[in-house]
Amino acid sequence: MSFDVARDTHNRSTLSETETLLRESTIMYSFDQLPGYLVWPAKFCVFVTFETWLHSIITSNVSQVDRLWTFLPTIYSAYYALFPLWPRRSLLWLGPYVPEELNYAATDFSPRAVLMLALIVMWMCRYVLVTF
Repeated sequence: MSFDVARDTHNRSTLSETETLLRESTIMYSFDQLPGYLVWPAKFCVFVTFETWLHSIITSNVSQVDRLWTFLPTIYSAYYALFPLWPRRSLLWLGPYVPEELNYAATDFSPRAVLMLALIVMWMCRYVLVTF
């Protein structure tokens, strides 16, 4: 009888440790815990990572990510360079938007950010010719 009680106590303590770890990991990977300026890029990154992994499984071709190097830097740069164009709240889960704490940055275009975006778009065009 005492063996059953000890085993039951051990199972409960293991379960509570597991539940604690799950709660902590859920909080750690929650998008709400990120700074506002990283929420959309993190969501987009998770989506692209999962989609790329899924396509690599379906096609049995793990080099799917190589094609993304052409477009992803441009998308991330455009998100920040074109801030004044984005809505002030998220309309879709994956739709870009301006976080509340960055409303001050979305009033006018940054010439430096637009210049960087133009350079990255030119790099992307060159890279498209080499990649495809």
